[in-house]
Amino acid sequence: MNDLLAQLGRYLQCPLLLAIRLYWGWQFFLTGKGKWSHLPRITHYFASLNIPAPHLNAIIVAVTECIGA
Repeated sequence: MNDLLAQLGRYLQCPLLLAIRLYWGWQFFLTGKGKWSHLPRITHYFASLNIPAPHLNAIIVAVTECIGA
């Protein structure tokens, strides 16, 4: 029984990891898209955190989350 479960685990490892990566990537994409569509609000939030160049950093974060996803 143990060998069967180990073999099943080895077989399902790649599809499971792929599903997890696709899910996380989709979540990052949606978050970046939300930042991109509400850029003035994100810029204001970054400015309240005293982040230098808040508008530029908001754009960089949104693009990174969309493309990096």
